[in-house]
Amino acid sequence: MFVSSSLHPDKQKLQERHNELMQEWNKLRKESQKITMEKESLQNKEKEMNEQWKLVEKKKELEMQETNIENVRQKLKQWEQILENEKHELESKNDELQPLKAFEKVDFFLLFLFFINLKFKKILQKWKLELSATQNQMDTGKVEIATQREQLCKDEESFESKRSQLKEKEKELQRAHEKLLKHHQNYQESRSKFEQDKRLFDDEKTQSEQKIALQRQKLFEQQKDIHEKELKLRQFEDDLNKREQTYLNKVILNITPKSETLKKNKINLNKTNNNSKNKKRYERAFMFICQKKKQMHMDELKQKEIELKAMQGLMKEREREYETKLLEITKKCSDLEFEKGQFQDIKLKFENEKRAFAQQKMEELEVILKYNNIETVRREEKSQKNEKANGQEVVASTSLKQETEKLEKKIESLQKQYELSRHTMELQLNSLRNEIQEMETNKFKISKKFNVKKMELEKLNESFQMLQKKVQTVKNEKNEESPFKKSQSNAKFVSQYDDKSQLKPERTFESQMRQWQKELKETQKELSIDDSTSF
Repeated sequence: MFVSSSLHPDKQKLQERHNELMQEWNKLRKESQKITMEKESLQNKEKEMNEQWKLVEKKKELEMQETNIENVRQKLKQWEQILENEKHELESKNDELQPLKAFEKVDFFLLFLFFINLKFKKILQKWKLELSATQNQMDTGKVEIATQREQLCKDEESFESKRSQLKEKEKELQRAHEKLLKHHQNYQESRSKFEQDKRLFDDEKTQSEQKIALQRQKLFEQQKDIHEKELKLRQFEDDLNKREQTYLNKVILNITPKSETLKKNKINLNKTNNNSKNKKRYERAFMFICQKKKQMHMDELKQKEIELKAMQGLMKEREREYETKLLEITKKCSDLEFEKGQFQDIKLKFENEKRAFAQQKMEELEVILKYNNIETVRREEKSQKNEKANGQEVVASTSLKQETEKLEKKIESLQKQYELSRHTMELQLNSLRNEIQEMETNKFKISKKFNVKKMELEKLNESFQMLQKKVQTVKNEKNEESPFKKSQSNAKFVSQYDDKSQLKPERTFESQMRQWQKELKETQKELSIDDSTSF
């Protein structure tokens, strides 16, 4: 009974330690929630940046396509104008040849016109050859223009099909984004419910712990009162024993020198014997009353022990309830982690689709560049042919070459701008990824520290259970001992309680508690430093 009273403050310290660790656990959970929220905000920023970049790329592609189509149309118009000019020249030559044809109808008997006719015939043959060559060139040019028009139609159809595919992909990405938003909303709702349940659980726990602490204080005060009463009873018993011993010594001293006088005075002895018998009766009655009072006190102590056992049973039931609630919390945490894994898988799929989309865009740009290179080669060949035919065509070919060179320079500058912007975006994404990795490492460290603190709590609970077992063993040994041995053991316990040398284990326990508190403060400082550096 007295051992339990001495171990009661240790139990209070353990509970205080438990409460402090639970508060720190709540702080760590709040910090982890902040980290997850910041991580989600960073992910949303990444998504917005990617969407903006996609829109910019699409605009650039559309502008490039429109410029290419306009350039092709302008060049076709130029070719048509050149062909029309050639037609007009051929018509003018035919008009000049008509009077020569009239000279052919004149009689050939005129000799002085024979030589003139021969010269005109040679000139006509040359002009006819030139006309046939120009007509062949016109025919080939028309065929090439028709083929180019067909290719342009095909290219426009392919571009339209690609636009439709891009629109479908954008719709699919929007659907995936909506699914992710729904999943995130469900995750936030479940997280809010979990926090509400946890708050209610913490409130109930604090209330129950306060009630238990009050009841323990009351029981401790009652135990102190009982201990004081038992000390008073022991002092009274010691006084009685001392009086008995003094009385016996006096009787022995009186008997030894007066043995001879006693023989003579038998009558007086009989009287004294009667008086001694009466004294013994009084002493027996007094002892009987003291034993009854002692039994009453022992019964009261047994009742209080029964009450303590009932309180311990209630404590165990409360602890079981807390354990069940902790299991529910751990299950919810595991569900949240599973949802987090699903969210990461969806994110990886989204990144893979993004990479495939970027590769497809690069392939399309390469196709466009190849097409432009082929067109430039064809134009150069045509310009060389036209240079041989006419000086005007040489000027047109030089202008076309200059335009093509300008277009190529523009394309190269746009490619460089695209590569630079892409490089900057990749650097930003890498920086964001590094920040996310740092956040995850900090979260991993916090989880490690939380697990360490949890292990310490379990060790403290085990030590508390061992102390309870020791108390029960001491109680059982005390119940088995005799009342005289009980009094001796109680006296020994009082001496141990009063002696300062026997309080060393309690002091060591207090020193351990102080060390743990210091370690907790240091970990809190480290966590605050890690959070500041990460952000």
